[in-house]
Amino acid sequence: MRVAVFAIAFNLVHSLRVIACTMSIVLLLTGCFSTSVYKFQSQPSEATVYYVNGAEKNLIGVTPIDYAKTALPGDAPFTLIFEKTGYETREVSVSPTDNSQTTIRAVLKASKEPFADAGTKRVRDVLRRIFEIQELTSRQRFADALAALNKLEEIEPNVAEIYALKGSIYLMLNDAAQTKTQWEKALKIDPTLDTLRERIKKLPNTAKAVAP
Repeated sequence: MRVAVFAIAFNLVHSLRVIACTMSIVLLLTGCFSTSVYKFQSQPSEATVYYVNGAEKNLIGVTPIDYAKTALPGDAPFTLIFEKTGYETREVSVSPTDNSQTTIRAVLKASKEPFADAGTKRVRDVLRRIFEIQELTSRQRFADALAALNKLEEIEPNVAEIYALKGSIYLMLNDAAQTKTQWEKALKIDPTLDTLRERIKKLPNTAKAVAP
């Protein structure tokens, strides 16, 4: 019984440590095998981390995170945002280094505002499910990931990240037509996702790219 309980607890903790960036899943998978990583940490833990690209926030994951340096832009300094329900948002400026491991730690202050309502908890639950699905994707279990996303879509049809991730999976399956369809759905929900708009322009003009 103790072994079973430990296994369940371990799996839950592991699911919160998914290396994730919904809007750059292809870059993420490319960099998963790099030995050069950022270690994003927060006090308290389980803060949501975003990479800031202009006016756009790109989701990375939930702390603590080991994140491949190759999944972020080259040598230019960049900004991270740490968010956690009940705490003030923290912005952290990062200057890239040549070290194989760079630890970025944010200490969050308790918010003076009332604690989050059920709506905020619902959003966090959806994000956590997306992180778990991204873990399936990182293991190339694409069919399982798409099945899980379809179920999540039935419950939460207005979450842009669901369609963004589906489009990225179809891209890895060489299905350009479905990629375009899913990314356009994401943009319809959230028109500020300029990264997706640019990627759509770079898709092949064929109805569907056939895998070799």
